[in-house]
Amino acid sequence: MSNPFWDYSLSVYSNPGVADACLSAQDECGLDVNLVLYAGWLSLSGRVLTEEHLALLEAAVVEWRERAVVPLRSLRRDLTTLPGAGALREQIKALELSAERAQQDIMWQCFRDAPPLPVSPPSLVGNLECVFRASGARDGRSGSCRQRLQAALEGVAEAPAQ
Repeated sequence: MSNPFWDYSLSVYSNPGVADACLSAQDECGLDVNLVLYAGWLSLSGRVLTEEHLALLEAAVVEWRERAVVPLRSLRRDLTTLPGAGALREQIKALELSAERAQQDIMWQCFRDAPPLPVSPPSLVGNLECVFRASGARDGRSGSCRQRLQAALEGVAEAPAQ
């Protein structure tokens, strides 16, 4: 299945600073990187991420994320300290990426099936704020995570959401 959101994510994630900012937001603030990238993808076409839409996405992906993506990530990270596990770790990394792709396919289908989102001038800040609010990230680290994400994702020129 063609998925412009996945194409955007692959392209954007390879830009300098984006992966580091996303992984910091994941590890320090508990954000789902796929939701962060989704917020950025929507902002390119001026779509406003609403709490209602984000709740639909979350309901659609929560089981997949918790039963596939997170366990693979945990296992991959755990194997970092196990001598001789490099090849296995790389195989698990490939599976983790496949699980991330499957999650984004679910999100893309949800986007296509959901009522149209409001359109306004591109609002990366507002879309990221929606993700932060939904995640419950309100401690002192969330401000620095938000700033790093905004700086990393601003100015990324890719095809808008379809």
